[in-house]
Amino acid sequence: ADTEAGYVAQLSEIQMQISSLEEQICQIRGETECQNAEYEQLLDIKTRLEMEIETYRRLLDGEGG
Repeated sequence: ADTEAGYVAQLSEIQMQISSLEEQICQIRGETECQNAEYEQLLDIKTRLEMEIETYRRLLDGEGG
């Protein structure tokens, strides 16, 4: 009975650790998804700005030529 009680206590502690780790994983996953969305927005802005810069360069080259 004492051995079983010890195993039950150990199992309970391990289950609490697993629950804590699962919660941390969910938080990290949420943060990662948020960061990925921000990255995609920034990449889109960068691409549009590069296209706009290229347009201005072409216009300036056309005026200079």
